[in-house]
Amino acid sequence: MEQKTEYRRQMTEDSGRTLQGFLVLLFAMAFLLLLFPRPSAAETAGKLSFVEGEVFALRTGQTQVVSANTGDNVSIGDILQTKSSGRAKIAFIDDTMMTVGPKSRLMIEHYMYDPGRSLRTASLKLLRGIMNFVIPKMKSAKEGKEYLLKVGTAVAGIRGTEGFLVSDGADRVYIKEGAVEFSNDLGSVVVNAGRVGVSVPGQPPTEMAFSEGEYRILEQNLAPLSGERRSRIDTPRFAAPPAPEKPSSLQDALDLIARDEATRALTVPPLTINDVTGFT
Repeated sequence: MEQKTEYRRQMTEDSGRTLQGFLVLLFAMAFLLLLFPRPSAAETAGKLSFVEGEVFALRTGQTQVVSANTGDNVSIGDILQTKSSGRAKIAFIDDTMMTVGPKSRLMIEHYMYDPGRSLRTASLKLLRGIMNFVIPKMKSAKEGKEYLLKVGTAVAGIRGTEGFLVSDGADRVYIKEGAVEFSNDLGSVVVNAGRVGVSVPGQPPTEMAFSEGEYRILEQNLAPLSGERRSRIDTPRFAAPPAPEKPSSLQDALDLIARDEATRALTVPPLTINDVTGFT
């Protein structure tokens, strides 16, 4: 009888230790999941509403580029690349519209939109080329600090704006409507409608007026080729306005580039996987 009682006692203790060990393991697993959550699928920032010509995408977490097509999602972390005949229009989740022109690369670094609280934060980087943007204005007073368009030498803080961003040696932001704060480590300048902000390496950004002809060239470079008989698209290059008595900021920038072994500063080397783009 005593042996049976002792046996039951040992079984009870063993069961208790087993249950205790299981609970400790369960809590440990839960703690590890909090520290190292499973990676979630890439968050959607928008959708390709139009694609023409050769357009490719490097998706988040991938090392190989794929063809991009109309209707494809555009996610945070994606990089879009267009060839010489390629164009791609992105409809973002906040109704922002962007059109990526020929020979361009655009990276979606971050995109968050909460319409219930009128909050939006975004960061996109034009690695090279030309891009048109139409960004609706938000109610948030901090919008200009939270919606960023980046180029090689400067950052444009957006305040509900329409215009063009160009990166081909002299980084430029053309503003048709609204305003941006164009800045780098050396300074900043507010660029209003009808003005262009210019940034070159080693100098603070400047701004000046642009001509209707310059803006028309920008629009033509992004116009669809469907039904047209053009065999090639010129790389976006814009002549400076006639030189006034004192050189303008844009003229100074273009002269600086010209002196740098003529066209070498305007030639963007191919990106490789070492550039964190995956393109070769």
